[in-house]
Amino acid sequence: MYTGLIFDFDGTLYDARNFGKRLILQNLKMYEYVKVLKSISRPLETKVFASGSAYKMFLFEAMADALNKAHPDKPPINATTMGHWYHHEYYPAIIRLLEKSYQSEPQCQNILLTLSRRYPLSLYADIGVIDERLRAVGLQPTIFANRMSTDETGTVRPAPKSYKSLAKLMRSPTSSTLVIGDSPLIDGESAKGAGMEFFHIDPNDFSGSWSRLKKLLLH
Repeated sequence: MYTGLIFDFDGTLYDARNFGKRLILQNLKMYEYVKVLKSISRPLETKVFASGSAYKMFLFEAMADALNKAHPDKPPINATTMGHWYHHEYYPAIIRLLEKSYQSEPQCQNILLTLSRRYPLSLYADIGVIDERLRAVGLQPTIFANRMSTDETGTVRPAPKSYKSLAKLMRSPTSSTLVIGDSPLIDGESAKGAGMEFFHIDPNDFSGSWSRLKKLLLH
């Protein structure tokens, strides 16, 4: 029935509940930066930038502008400073927390390994360092033949462009490509826009959702 599978990362490959709160509690000094980042990212939904570099430059310039306006009495921050924070503080903090508290369940690992022998698998994430984050939650990146992120493509979900690109790489018609994710508003709308079906990993029934996915795809 399906000829290719596209997985979301956070909240789908591991139970990500309370991740944001824990990230802030373990790194209180970055609270304001993360808050500004989220406020700038949210209105960008469905926007397609020319490249991942263009997307990140927009973020970094907008973050610097917002922080400078909030603190006119402090030395000005520029996009380069924001880029350094994003790559050398924000990313590492995420990876450390994943390694410490957010491991993919053995059930998920086993199902993914079996699926990779029957279907081409792809992964799409909103932020980068995908391989490092996969290893941090206990998964081998090579399970997914294709891995993309907004940081690399500049496509902000639920814009469907990257999902269509992944289907093409898998040589899977969009009509027979299944998207698996935890957010109907992001993963589900991305799938709908690309002409794909969507399977919901319910955060409140994480293990049960994976059991149903196994029954659907490995019967």
